[in-house]
Amino acid sequence: THWNYEGAYEGISEIIDYLVSEKLISNKKNLDISKYDSTYKGEFSAMMGYERLFPEEKIRKTRINNQMAVLDSDSFYFKEASRINTERGETRPVEYYRNSSAPNLKTIAVFHDSFFGNFNALPLIAENFENTVSVWSWAPSAKLIDHIKPNIVIVEITERYIDHLKNKIDYEISST
Repeated sequence: THWNYEGAYEGISEIIDYLVSEKLISNKKNLDISKYDSTYKGEFSAMMGYERLFPEEKIRKTRINNQMAVLDSDSFYFKEASRINTERGETRPVEYYRNSSAPNLKTIAVFHDSFFGNFNALPLIAENFENTVSVWSWAPSAKLIDHIKPNIVIVEITERYIDHLKNKIDYEISST
């Protein structure tokens, strides 16, 4: 039901390639990725409510070598985005990555579900942007977008939850 680590790497690479091809960003960072063996437990069995139903699976994880994007939870930028998100009734945290050596001095906001929330997807995309704001939510927020002021917005939602997008879209009018 989800990407795995290698799939997330391939998916994010395709997204970045698309943004370059559409001239929304100028460069793609060539990532130095290493892969290693690991195990994962809980995908289908956790979704069914019984995590021990299936045994651990062998998987290949990816690691970003020389990662430059760092989580920054101390900035006003992050704290205000978190406050706005909490006011909307969202319970999942906002994440803010900053990357002073990014090839694109732009800001990207990603409203997403678990596909972007796992498997290194956000750190992979954050390597390409000066600022990456992750909001685990099924709908974008006008108020958050006004605060973040992104150059690019990605809304990722799993197809089986598409009806949530219609029900949660935030129609608030910007005060700025």
